[in-house]
Amino acid sequence: MTCTSSGTIVSGGRDGAINLWNVTGDTRLRTIPFAHVGSVHDLAASADGTMLASCGEDGYVRVWSMGHTTTADGTAVSAPSRHPIAERRGDDVRVGAGRAFCVAWCESVAALAIGFESGDVAFLDADRSVDSGWECLRTRGVVHAHGDAVRGLAFHDGKKSLASCGDDGEYSFVNPTLLTVCPYDELCVFQVSQRCTLGNFQ
Repeated sequence: MTCTSSGTIVSGGRDGAINLWNVTGDTRLRTIPFAHVGSVHDLAASADGTMLASCGEDGYVRVWSMGHTTTADGTAVSAPSRHPIAERRGDDVRVGAGRAFCVAWCESVAALAIGFESGDVAFLDADRSVDSGWECLRTRGVVHAHGDAVRGLAFHDGKKSLASCGDDGEYSFVNPTLLTVCPYDELCVFQVSQRCTLGNFQ
C-alpha cells in the first residue's frame, strides 16, 4: 500500500488488482484488475505523484503513469493508467534474482530500486525525459545487499542512501550512485528482527 501526493491511497491485493481509495479508505475510486498474475507484493508512488511502481508474484515490476480521474462527486484525484508504461521481469534484470518483493523510488538519482528474493537490490534508470517502454527501465546496477530475500526498501533523499531490510535479519544501506553497501565499521549495517519492514527512513 502507498499514498499518492494528492493523498489518495493505492493498494494491491492477492487477486492481482491495484485499487485506488479515497483518503478515508472507505470508497474505492478505481480498480485495475489483473495488474499482476497472483498477489501484488508492493507498490511505491513517486514523490511528485506522476508514477506508480508495482511488483507481483508473476515476477514483473511494472511502472504506471499517474494521471487524473474524477470521482462520482466531482473530486479530481490521481489515478494510475489502465496499462503499464514500462515493465521488466526479475530474471531480465538479473538471472537468478527470483521474485521482486519490494520497490522504492530514488528520486534525486532518477532510479527505481527493486528488492529481490535472492537478496539483491537492483537499480533501474527512471529517467522522466524518456517517454515510455524499456528505455526508462534500463538496469543501472545490482548490489548483493542481503543473504536472503529483501523485504523492505526506503530511500532518504537528503542522504541519497537506500535502506533495505531482509530475511537475514539485517539492515543494509546502499549508495545508489556508487552501487556499494556501506561498510559495517561505518555502522551502516545493524542486526534487526527477521521479516522487518521499513517505515519512514529519517
